[in-house]
Amino acid sequence: MTATTAESALWILLSAFLWGSTDPLLKRFGAAERRSKEGSGGGVLGGLLAHFSNWKYSAAFAANQLGSAAFLAALASSNVTVAVPAANGLKFAFTAAAGLALGEEAPSAAAAAGLALIVAGCLLHMVAA
Repeated sequence: MTATTAESALWILLSAFLWGSTDPLLKRFGAAERRSKEGSGGGVLGGLLAHFSNWKYSAAFAANQLGSAAFLAALASSNVTVAVPAANGLKFAFTAAAGLALGEEAPSAAAAAGLALIVAGCLLHMVAA
């Protein structure tokens, strides 16, 4: 692996990690805000203000946006045909791991097998390119 390839792989992994690990957090903190604000009639703007006034949601959202910045760095240092499928595929693995860490239901055996195949395919694609 050359330095450029290793660098692009790190950017891809970082973006997948940040996107995947923040999805369950955004889901959890967003749901808490929706439950606490139901019936307030604030509309779209009120909902946005409610979400972003919650520091936990804002921190998870900021980390998610850092994942987007890492993805742009991955695109700058690698081929788009490698970066896009690898980052999006690996995101699923990080989402499942973060969900499990937060106490969400474990995926079924078939879903876990599918996830393993997605990760293997992404890693093979990154190495082959």
